[in-house]
Amino acid sequence: MVCQEELVPEIPVSWLLSPGQRVVGVVEPAVNRMRCELLEVPSLAAHYPKGSLALGLVTSLNTTSAEVMLYPGMTFALAVGAISTNEMDTVEDLLSPGEAVVVRVGRDAGRVQLTMLDIDDDEPVIPAPVLVAEGTPWLEFGRNLNPAPDEPAPAPDLGGSTELMPAISKVRRGTALRDTQLALESARAEIMTLREERLRLSSNTPDSTAIRTQAAVDGEALARLGTELGRVERRNQQLTEQVAHLNEQLARLRRKRRPLRAGEGRQSASPAFLTANEQVQHDLYLAWVERVPATEKEAHPLGEYRFGDEFAASLNLLPVDKKQKALKAVVDLLSALPGALRARDAHVLRTSPAGDAPPVTRAGGSETCWRLSVELGVEAARRLHYWKCSDGVIELSRVVVHEDFKP
Repeated sequence: MVCQEELVPEIPVSWLLSPGQRVVGVVEPAVNRMRCELLEVPSLAAHYPKGSLALGLVTSLNTTSAEVMLYPGMTFALAVGAISTNEMDTVEDLLSPGEAVVVRVGRDAGRVQLTMLDIDDDEPVIPAPVLVAEGTPWLEFGRNLNPAPDEPAPAPDLGGSTELMPAISKVRRGTALRDTQLALESARAEIMTLREERLRLSSNTPDSTAIRTQAAVDGEALARLGTELGRVERRNQQLTEQVAHLNEQLARLRRKRRPLRAGEGRQSASPAFLTANEQVQHDLYLAWVERVPATEKEAHPLGEYRFGDEFAASLNLLPVDKKQKALKAVVDLLSALPGALRARDAHVLRTSPAGDAPPVTRAGGSETCWRLSVELGVEAARRLHYWKCSDGVIELSRVVVHEDFKP
């Protein structure tokens, strides 16, 4: 046995160990226990660079704030204003105790600050640390701790509707799972009682006809209960999987709803400039204002840049949501935000897909074309092409789909 209270008391053993996993530790035969070795986890700053996305576990909440655990025993406050900009929202509307959520890890004067605003679904999330040797990350998205039994479950397909939360059907999945587990325990207890009674009678008078008859009857009952136990166990497994699936759907819906609610009341403005480049320059500045925290603007201003002949046109052809993603990618590039830029996998554009193909260059080889991710994990994901020019200026070339390798 490996006991939860001797490993990581706050976390279920099933989150740290799995069937078939190799474990290392000290065995105590007298009490039939094993004390597993815990790894020394890296510091929070080393594991989660500033601006990176992390998984956190909601440990408690009220109307105005929540406590989110990034490491076992290490929690940080998350205010309602860091979840939604809608003044009518409360934390209890948006989060649930025991829910695994994605947060952005920031720092202000050395203090950790968490936010859930301005997080795209396609941004990479740094895995939670591994706590047990040869184990897996202690926290996974979609695997929640003690999900609320009456939490509403989402409809399977909302077709992009903004009326998201009212469409969630209310399924009492927790109650069904509890009832099934109680039936499972009852069947197991009844089987154990029958076995003990059968053993007692057989040992007292093994040759008695009455006992043999009773044993046959008990055997039939035992077989029936065994069949019922198998059925209940299968149903229990189905409900457990359904709960995990519904929790994952609900978490995805909440993530979709947060940016929608944050944008409520905003109206898209008509172009206010005579040329497309002037309008894009203005939009880029606004994206920088929103993307870079006030405490970091001095350290991360927009660097020198210029627009290529096709950049504004390629940007303006995008839907509004993808245009905003592209502007964020440009901000990460020009302001050199370390964590965000690293996640976008910037690399040189090559003349062919071969890894050893020469890079795309111009001006006699003095200027090289580069490429970074605007989106990840979606069909026709966008990429940003740009030139590193010999005068130190970044020239923004085009926003393209993943399969487009033209500079």
